[in-house]
Amino acid sequence: MALSLLGGAYLLFSSEQVRAGLSTAMSGNAALAILIANALIGMNDYAMMACRLYTLPALNIISIAAIILAEGNAAYLLRRNPTGKESSGNARAGAYSA
Repeated sequence: MALSLLGGAYLLFSSEQVRAGLSTAMSGNAALAILIANALIGMNDYAMMACRLYTLPALNIISIAAIILAEGNAAYLLRRNPTGKESSGNARAGAYSA
């Protein structure tokens, strides 16, 4: 639920600094999903139950992929515009005004 809300917020904001922060928050939530399922609460103790066989590995793979992609996106956004100044909208607006 939290990852989908952060993803929706990511689409609403155009600032690269805000998007980098949201990506970092996504990776933290994905890490928390791994911790909740594996260490904090855990899953069913029966090894042959569907939650152990299918859900836990899928949750781990999806969460690890979310962490890698979110941190990669945050690093890309911060490396692309390290000063935090918005340059995309103002340059185009000045080019079209007479």
